[in-house]
Amino acid sequence: MGARDSAQLDRAASLAQEASAMTEDPRTLAKLAWVRARLEFERGTPRHASEMVLAGAETVYDSDKEEAARMLIEVVRMAYFADEAPGLARAAKLIDALPLSPDHPLRPMLEASSILARLQLGQPEGPLLPPAVRAIRPERLGMTIGNLAIHSAFLLMIIGDADEASAQTERMLVEAQERGLIGGLPHILLQHSQAALVAGRLRDALRSANEGVQIAEDTGQLHSVANLRGVLARITAMTGDEGTCVALATEAIHHGAERHSSSVGSAVLALAVLDLGYGRY
Repeated sequence: MGARDSAQLDRAASLAQEASAMTEDPRTLAKLAWVRARLEFERGTPRHASEMVLAGAETVYDSDKEEAARMLIEVVRMAYFADEAPGLARAAKLIDALPLSPDHPLRPMLEASSILARLQLGQPEGPLLPPAVRAIRPERLGMTIGNLAIHSAFLLMIIGDADEASAQTERMLVEAQERGLIGGLPHILLQHSQAALVAGRLRDALRSANEGVQIAEDTGQLHSVANLRGVLARITAMTGDEGTCVALATEAIHHGAERHSSSVGSAVLALAVLDLGYGRY
């Protein structure tokens, strides 16, 4: 996945397509489907990307439980950015049925992901999300950067723990920059800018979001561009920059509607905050 991590998305997709024609190994095919789903997430629709990863997880579900677990976690995160994700019910059932031990490092994140999936499906009954998220120990996941680390920060933002999300993303940013992992920077900067925004650090939020937009544009990560511009729209709404806010929100709404993305909601929220600030009730 080196080409993907270095933001060479087209090359990563091309290599994945070529490799798929050269193997029948289920584990390899699942990994390659995951790579193609990443490109679909950025250039196509989050819904389809989520469904692609779900199909890959089902391929290895009986033969590689840990890989299936990682993929199912990604299914839930990708689906969060979609305006509709019918595969979430299936993903939640697969997560709950995974025969991993209660003390497995992935178990807390799986439980939190299952709860989030059910909340997205409109099923609030069951365990609460905040305790499940706070039970996650990123240091036990065996990595300090990557999909699982980003998902940890993502879940923290869902429950409003901006301080811990900011601390985690700050560490990830340093490592990603040191290792030249450009491909993951927009995703890290999205969580980092949102954490700064929630904490009221508007200057930090603005800087991080602008940096994320620039990197995402340069590397062709179009969905990340839209998500980050949605954050910028909320920031400029809070600073009263009406012209910039409206322009950013309008663009995010157009992209979101075209790609069936939940970024529409973030943009509409920005416009509502802007109206509130100007007393337009």
